[in-house]
Amino acid sequence: MISFAAIFLIGCGTVRAQHIGSQNFKMRVPQRTCVSSPATISIDSVDSATDISFPQQSWSVSSNLAEGISVLFMLEKPFSMIGNQDIQADGEISVQLDASNGPATWSISEPTAATDIDLGDQNAAVQVIASHQGEADLSVHVRMLAEQSAFVVAGTYEAVLTCTVTTP
Repeated sequence: MISFAAIFLIGCGTVRAQHIGSQNFKMRVPQRTCVSSPATISIDSVDSATDISFPQQSWSVSSNLAEGISVLFMLEKPFSMIGNQDIQADGEISVQLDASNGPATWSISEPTAATDIDLGDQNAAVQVIASHQGEADLSVHVRMLAEQSAFVVAGTYEAVLTCTVTTP
């Protein structure tokens, strides 16, 4: 009888080519600009022949825009008597930087502005500029000016301070 023996050799050769995989990770960061304003403030005046100062108010602004932001605080009109808008008294705003965070440089070119009824200046504005992204705490001081008359007419007066944030 004839026998055949067969030997099978099975093996794996070493592969020298490299296989590279990759994965991209992307994240979209949305633009964010925030303004935090205090609540309405109301005070009683004892002496109407002097300027009336409101307590200093804390505002916070922040933005992640690389080009920075412009923050405009504005009294849109003088203090006006509620119920009789023809009776007015000038208003003044002052803004100062208390603290900041981030790479932005914050600047205030003219920190104080006032309305002037006699000259027809119906609004007062203070602009704060941030050079880059960042956040800031700002103190805003508002006064009702009584210097244009010896007596302010009795009543309740109101002025509205707005804060508008835009990109430069």
